[in-house]
Amino acid sequence: PNRINKRQNGQRFSEGRKFYTLTAQDQHGILVEGYIRKLTPIECERLQTVPDDYTKHVSNTQRYKMLGNGFTVDVIAHLLKGVFNSELDGTEENHCHDCGEELEPLESITCDDCNEREADEEYGNGGFPE
Repeated sequence: PNRINKRQNGQRFSEGRKFYTLTAQDQHGILVEGYIRKLTPIECERLQTVPDDYTKHVSNTQRYKMLGNGFTVDVIAHLLKGVFNSELDGTEENHCHDCGEELEPLESITCDDCNEREADEEYGNGGFPE
């Protein structure tokens, strides 16, 4: 009876639930005083765990599409950890696949020094594409 009759992604909108998956097609919002407010590009970036204003160099329309078509960085890192480690209980150490340096949990499969070296070899000029 006292439920708000708003729907998002085909489901009744309700407070206290996890956020729906971002997609490039759907519009997403949050409930504010009985109305659904569209998420800002920065809110979408935060949901996708990318830095604020990471997509600021394109139009808002393109920002929403990019973020909706993207993968959540932390989720992919967690999945890749399982691919490269035979155990997920944290007892097995993570090491850089190039130089053997020990890595922090959920870090990339190569250390920062090796990543920088590879980028420098590929792009020159400090590892930044021109």
